[in-house]
This record gives sequence, structure tokens and C-alpha cells, in this order.
Amino acid sequence: MKIAAVITAGGSGLRMQASVPKQFIPVHGTTILEKTIAIFQQAPMIDEIIVVLPEAHFEQISHAQIKTAIGGSTRQASVYHGLQKCSADIDVVVVHDGVRCMLSQADLANVIQACQPPFDGAVLAHPVRDTIKQVQGDTIVKTISRENVWAMQTPQVFFYAKLKQAYEKAQHENLQSTDDAQVMEYAGGKIKVVQGLATNIKVTYPEDLAMITEQKKE
Repeated sequence: MKIAAVITAGGSGLRMQASVPKQFIPVHGTTILEKTIAIFQQAPMIDEIIVVLPEAHFEQISHAQIKTAIGGSTRQASVYHGLQKCSADIDVVVVHDGVRCMLSQADLANVIQACQPPFDGAVLAHPVRDTIKQVQGDTIVKTISRENVWAMQTPQVFFYAKLKQAYEKAQHENLQSTDDAQVMEYAGGKIKVVQGLATNIKVTYPEDLAMITEQKKE
């Protein structure tokens, strides 16, 4: 079985309020994106890596073994561009956010191993810990039960052919998704949830940098 990793790094990261897109912020002498890429380079089950990013930043990916794809106007478009760059013999694809640079090798292996029939894919997630409120403007509308509510993470892992077909269906029917699992759900797929570490954060706000800068330099 051949496995490809599609790493999405096409965003501008406006909420980070940095001078460069957040995936290119330096941490311990490298960038957040490079730290993420290294996780997959060190994973023996990964056969191919595709990084989706703005064309203007292609030169920042210096690894000859890594393919690049141009980021789209949405995450959904970017993932599809990455899927199109996968080799013809790929069986399983692992989609991961380029700014989740604290993914553990154990979580990566666990979610890949969970992608097997009768499921069409598997996703990392963790149970919601906080009380969840629906808010309109600055006013609470109602409290939402957190029972059986999980926060999705990446990587999200699927059989390649099924995910590509699901993305093509979403594109044809103008579905706008927030993650790959939603695309697969829309196509009728069955997805297994694998509990991952809460430390697998998506770097979004300036305060998130504190968590990754506390890591020892590898």
C-alpha cells in the first residue's frame, strides 16, 4: 500500500498578524511549515509528500523529493490541487494542515492504521472539553450539549480514489467545506474517529506560538 501526504500551506494567516504568512514564521531556526514537513519525512509509512502553497513561496521548499502544488482560493481548492499531484499508484492519502507542527508520530501512525474497511477514512480529533455556546454578535443564544461533540484535527486519512471522487462531487455541486471529512460525509462516506493529543494545535493566533516555541529544538 502506497501512502501520500498532502500538506496544505496556502493560507495568508491574517489572524496571526505577522509580516509573513504564518506557515513561514521562523521557530528554532526553521519555519513552522518545515517543522511540519519533517514529521512526514521521518514517518516510514509515507511514500510521497505534496506541499500545497502559494507559487511565490515555492523556492522555500528546497527538498528535491517533495512535490509542490499551487494553493487555491479556498482550502477545499488547495486540497484538490494537491490530490491531482499524487502519483497514479497511491492508495491512501493523508491530508494535514501545514501549521500543525506538533503532530506526534504515534498519532500519525494510529490514524493511518485506522483507515481500513469498512471505513472510507479516519480522522484525528479530541472530545470538546469546554461548555459550548451558540453566540450571535456578543450575546449568548443557547448552550449546546458537548456530549458526543468532538473537535476535528488533522491529519485526516482516506482511500485516495474515494476522496478524489468526493472532492469532484463537491466541486460539481458547489459544496463549500471546512475539512476533508465534511467532503467525504457529503459523498456518503463512513469515517472513523481516532482520539489524538490535544497538543496537536493549528497555529492560528499569536498566543499559539508560545506552545511551539517551548518545544526543544530537534
